[in-house]
Amino acid sequence: MSNAFITKAIITLSAVFALQSTPAFGSDDSEWTIDNDASHLHFVSVKNNQIGEVSTFETLKGHLSGNGQFALEILLDSVNTNIEIRDQRMKEHLFDSKKNIAFIVNGSFDLSKIDDQKTGTSSQHTLEATIQLGNETVDINAPVVIQTLADDQLRVTSVNPVMITTSSLKLDKGVVKLKSLAGLRSINRVVPVTFDLYLKPKSK
Repeated sequence: MSNAFITKAIITLSAVFALQSTPAFGSDDSEWTIDNDASHLHFVSVKNNQIGEVSTFETLKGHLSGNGQFALEILLDSVNTNIEIRDQRMKEHLFDSKKNIAFIVNGSFDLSKIDDQKTGTSSQHTLEATIQLGNETVDINAPVVIQTLADDQLRVTSVNPVMITTSSLKLDKGVVKLKSLAGLRSINRVVPVTFDLYLKPKSK
């Protein structure tokens, strides 16, 4: 076997592996869905100006299309504060979860920005999105790290907490009710939110 043939084979294999490690994400017919089992979203509440507690929503649904449009549903009935009575009070008095099913997050992202990103690497971006609860909406800018994983999967992680004020979604009345029921002096009206989302191709 000649050295020229071996060299040509090595170059060909290198090109194949390079293509495999640099997926193209900008195809309009592509679509990813949230892997709920692997994804997490947390928020922090502060009561009496000094006691911070971390809570979560356990059910996240959503998708990202090949044209960069994304939607995320944060199901309100899945709130978990590790205290059952508090969960029920939040559903009833804060979220009105019988009427409102979920926080809806909509936005878009230019997927061409990660077209050249190799598997296992990451880059930082800013996601512009709108959060909706019932008829109320608030716009956010969320700095995130996007990591490309094996099998064309994506991981989107918040860099800093996204700060949401209760007044922006007309939740202050519910906060007052929760404070009264729990006998608290105060509940902070600014809520930090963090997330770590895994997205897998819809066909998988």
